[in-house]
Amino acid sequence: MDWIELQEFEFSTIVGILPSERVTVQPLRVDIRLELPLDECGDSGDLSKSLNYAMVEAAVCFLAQEGQWWLIESLALAVCRWLLADPAPGEGRGRVETVEIRLRKPTILHGRAVPGVGMRRTGVVQLAGAQARGVRIQTLVDTGKDAAWRVVLMPGASWSVDRSVGVFVVSGSVWAGDQQLKPNERRCRGAEFEVQNREGAPAVLLFAGMPVT
Repeated sequence: MDWIELQEFEFSTIVGILPSERVTVQPLRVDIRLELPLDECGDSGDLSKSLNYAMVEAAVCFLAQEGQWWLIESLALAVCRWLLADPAPGEGRGRVETVEIRLRKPTILHGRAVPGVGMRRTGVVQLAGAQARGVRIQTLVDTGKDAAWRVVLMPGASWSVDRSVGVFVVSGSVWAGDQQLKPNERRCRGAEFEVQNREGAPAVLLFAGMPVT
């Protein structure tokens, strides 16, 4: 099997269950291996038959930082489910067959050890969700404390976003309030705004933050 991998990319985020971890950022180290057939991409030169690793890196960073997860197990599961789901209309990527992810917190034990979580998932994931007025919302993880969703916004559709949720553009283009967002761009949590698709093609988005009740 062919694969794409991202090794030891690191960023800072709020993550963990300790009181100090809920108010202080710490580094999170990530390794990802994605298995999918790459012959068609290699023969055609068409990246949409593969996967843009820069987008994956940016999306995982977004999910972690905006989700502010209590458990890295929940974050790992959200990443696996997103990447194993059938590509949404307009998402422009190949179908991933296996995801292997490793998350580590290198400083939390002050050098005595580096704790981490590893997860490997294979096969297509069916995401639960709902669709109304041109918006399809699919839940990746919702623990009651933190959550992530994949959202497909059809042309002309809009969705109001709570201040506890951030948005990341996987493909397409949307307006988040008065800010236009293109692929690999985000708007962070902290303010209420409306996401609008003013283009002629679907937009595929990730949302992460606190569950919206």
